[in-house]
Amino acid sequence: MARRYDDYGYSVDQLSPDLAAEAAGVRRRRRLAEALLEQSSAPIRGRMIGRVYVPASPLEGLANIGQAFAATKLSERADEQMAGIGRKSREEVVKEMARVRGIGEGMPGQVPEPASGPQDDTVPSVGGVKGDPRRAIEEAIMSQSPMVRDYGKLLEQRAAQKEMLAEQRLGRLQDRTMTLEAQAEQKGLDRESRERTEKRLDETRKEIAVIMADSRRDAASIAAGRANSKQQEIADLMASGMSREDAQGIAYGTRRVVTDPVTGAPRMVDIRTGQE
Repeated sequence: MARRYDDYGYSVDQLSPDLAAEAAGVRRRRRLAEALLEQSSAPIRGRMIGRVYVPASPLEGLANIGQAFAATKLSERADEQMAGIGRKSREEVVKEMARVRGIGEGMPGQVPEPASGPQDDTVPSVGGVKGDPRRAIEEAIMSQSPMVRDYGKLLEQRAAQKEMLAEQRLGRLQDRTMTLEAQAEQKGLDRESRERTEKRLDETRKEIAVIMADSRRDAASIAAGRANSKQQEIADLMASGMSREDAQGIAYGTRRVVTDPVTGAPRMVDIRTGQE
């Protein structure tokens, strides 16, 4: 579905919730300014009081001029505020993108500059942080910034494509392994051909081992990410006043909150038994 843009060139789904709420207030003030400006530009007419025609007062014209001036200032202020929201949005996206990319790419270790003194002083190195592409995708998808969420979905699609290509390559390598094993077992194969076949077979097995190692590493990363997500959910529930047992039950799907049919009060029950 195509995005709808306002007079400022922004779409609601481009801004984070806080900035979207702020932008909604600016738009309301802008519409008020437009209504006041339109009202102030209406021609001034006299009116009938009973059977007597009373011409328009010059003061009404002055009032309209004042209203037009106030409306113009209100509109200019709204434009300035919206420009500020645009800057905040760009800064927010840049900061969030840098955070997500930092998670995915990690941080290399650094050796700090030695302090002044003897040159043989040992300067300890600062350990780096290993990148976690899977966690970077999860963080991006859960971001408050819609644009960063879109970036996370794109990364997720690319990761899925990469996984699919790896599976296809693994299948081809396994087929090649079977073919080479059959060739190596052939009787009457000369020594040179056998050595060449065994060398190709060894190289193919190494490629398979690399792909399998990558797959195990990705699976471990996904499992660790899910575990961290569950622990964070449990911590958030406990912070709201829930017991650890109930928080763990909610996080792992073994307990749920239901409404008591008699009292109408919420209560926690076990999903399997329906009992508290």
